[in-house]
Amino acid sequence: MSEMMVLAQDSGEAAEWILERRLEYWSLPGQRTPVCGVVPTEFESYCRLLHPALRVSNGHAVGVRWENIARELGVELQGGTAWEDLASGDAAFSGLWHQAPRIGSLPKEEVTVLVDLLRPPTGTGEECTFAVWEGYGGSDLDRQWPGAARLRLPGRTYVLLKGAIEAATVSYDVPEPGLPTFDQSANIWWPGDVAWCVATDIDLCWTYVGASRQCIDQIIADPRLEALQVHGNDPVPDPPIGR
Repeated sequence: MSEMMVLAQDSGEAAEWILERRLEYWSLPGQRTPVCGVVPTEFESYCRLLHPALRVSNGHAVGVRWENIARELGVELQGGTAWEDLASGDAAFSGLWHQAPRIGSLPKEEVTVLVDLLRPPTGTGEECTFAVWEGYGGSDLDRQWPGAARLRLPGRTYVLLKGAIEAATVSYDVPEPGLPTFDQSANIWWPGDVAWCVATDIDLCWTYVGASRQCIDQIIADPRLEALQVHGNDPVPDPPIGR
């Protein structure tokens, strides 16, 4: 199989473990959703990987870390900080950022770093399963991957695909003819031995990763990423307004 080739999963068996290892949405006090309502339970450690905001400089978009915005506002950045805690301040008007973090898709630069960090713990030939939400406007996933099995979660149905771990960097946007193409990451992806799981909910501008403590520590320590330690029972911060 080519490193970048992605094929349809003809069975949902590869995703059954997710159905068995997830907490219910809105199951915390105040109808909050736990972290493990987005990424499955039973991993040793978890982190929240923040999608960068963007600043336009000399015609080019440059990533802006949440910690830089928080520092500008005098806000302490924590695992439960919502984007709105930062977006409601003056930083948006100071030129520190011009475009909010991408919702529902982990930028390719961050995906590429994750592939480098996650590859060592994978013990099954590095083949992974990729779950892509079937509701993206304009996407025609059935045309690209006919017969692909589905993973059905409350309010979310995903097309199941398979490929080498490097296929995480592929754009899974498959527009109908005549529509523009957007860079779209897989929403959930994991290896055959389920050593880790990466989950980007369609309504959130961050991604959760569950893995071994050593692996999560490496992700948090990597200067190319902005990640914060979280726990499975922590409440998911409120999604951006309007989502």
